[in-house]
Amino acid sequence: MNTNQIKCFITVAENNSFSKSATKLFLSQSTISKNISRLEKELGFKLIDRSHKHIKLTNKGSYFYQIIKPIAQKLDDTISDLRENSLSLTLGFTDTPTESKFLPKAIDQIGQLNHVSVNVEVIDPNTPTGLINLLREKYLNILCFEEDAFYNAKDIKFLPLKKMGFSVMLKRKDSLHNKKVLNFKDIRNRQIILWSSKKVLPSIKKLSFRLANENNINYTKKYDFMTIASKVKSDAKIGIIPDILADKNDPDFIYIPLNSDVTYYFGIAYNRELDNRPYFQRVLNIIKNSANAFLNDK
Repeated sequence: MNTNQIKCFITVAENNSFSKSATKLFLSQSTISKNISRLEKELGFKLIDRSHKHIKLTNKGSYFYQIIKPIAQKLDDTISDLRENSLSLTLGFTDTPTESKFLPKAIDQIGQLNHVSVNVEVIDPNTPTGLINLLREKYLNILCFEEDAFYNAKDIKFLPLKKMGFSVMLKRKDSLHNKKVLNFKDIRNRQIILWSSKKVLPSIKKLSFRLANENNINYTKKYDFMTIASKVKSDAKIGIIPDILADKNDPDFIYIPLNSDVTYYFGIAYNRELDNRPYFQRVLNIIKNSANAFLNDK
């Protein structure tokens, strides 16, 4: 029996749904089900009756819930008390080339601090849960990304690091490969794929509007970077992506800045509550300094 199994059981008991519980815990339904099945096997009796359309607790399951709920809450409270003079953080990593250049170094430095522990979670920017909710629900504590992914979230604080724009993604032998900067007129009559998140960011909306108002420019949107890369490589198309996704060391593609007034800030997002936690400002400064050392070099 472990705390993950208990947490899964309590959440299902309170929501009467595997899908709702999976959403709340940021786990898959199969993971929730497996944890509860293992718990039932260890206990030697069924906690949940799965024979009906809607799940419900067995008699023993109801009794177990009444006993284990306050125990689990007491355990959580005890751990929180013990952590008052320490800091445990979960840092989100969206695996962009920009993050990859500075976050590993920052994480190593944070790991050398006393009373601070850091866990890294790989996150898909297009997660159905949404980046704001991942921070709001404290599944993540810190995330480096575009500021406009967090607009209107007053409980999320954003520390801007650098103003960035967009790049045009080309095959290395493309006819435009010698250009230092590309203007909209340079990409007319080309098949263009514009990167977009599932929840369209303000900067993408603005760029879409600019493209739509240019003569002889047609584009489609894709939210999967690998799909864009495949199309550019095999179908002679060109991609337009945020600068944070551009990998200057990519052997297959070159990335040329797009001359546009559409910009955004790349930086650090976190829940405002962390400002009052001990050691957090030291962690924030480590990430900021590591990022600035790379970003100012670009």
